Amino acid sequence: MTDFDSYAGAVYPAQLDSSLFDGHGALTIQGYQKLLSAVAEQDLVGAQIDVPSIVARYGVSWVLLSMSMDIRRAIGRGEKLRARTWHTSKAGFIYRRETGLFDEEGRLIVAAASFFSLLDIKTRRLCMDSAVHAAFSPPGGEELLCASSRPCARGLAFEPVETRGVRPSWIDYLGHVNNARYGELAYDAVSDAERAAFTRLSRLELAFTRELRPGDEALVERADDAGAILIRVSAQPGGAQSFLAKMQFRTVDS
Repeated sequence: MTDFDSYAGAVYPAQLDSSLFDGHGALTIQGYQKLLSAVAEQDLVGAQIDVPSIVARYGVSWVLLSMSMDIRRAIGRGEKLRARTWHTSKAGFIYRRETGLFDEEGRLIVAAASFFSLLDIKTRRLCMDSAVHAAFSPPGGEELLCASSRPCARGLAFEPVETRGVRPSWIDYLGHVNNARYGELAYDAVSDAERAAFTRLSRLELAFTRELRPGDEALVERADDAGAILIRVSAQPGGAQSFLAKMQFRTVDS
């Protein structure tokens, strides 16, 4: 039995587009985000709880809180991948989804956990209406990895990298900065040599804590911790953290 046959989640194609890869042939941070989001979107559409449907019915949208993934090997351009995805649990107002990406031989190459909640479109705040949440009762399932809905980086010294103004092109149809833009900020904040090492990426954790909005300045900072690279994005003025990325890598000979 292959890894693919060991899980019972719904099956979807995982479409690899050349735009997801960089000049080193590595899948970018935002590439992983887009790949996993596209799989989840197919599943939500099938269950009729995709964003347009729930905006129309309840005035809420899914909002991504965090995403963690274990990457067993690099994904190559031109690979044919399959995905399985399923909702794992619901704790209060937080929902967890697992996604596995498998190669043609059925081997699990990326195991991911994503945490979501519901955003009230009118107030731009998390929906705390129990009656609305009661309409969303996903079935449980097996967890693929250890992950937290709120990754953090306490006690580290961050150094500034750059400050960018929020651009109109960053804003999606829901009126906020698209999640993939945060991945792009993290990708741009590391050196070219470090980007070349993305083919050895073994663990990626992304946390989304506050929306960047039109008119905000995004302060991008970096810290290093035992071989891991952490990138933090904070909204200016005020300094509230908007985004945190943590990247860990396999050693060259592993």
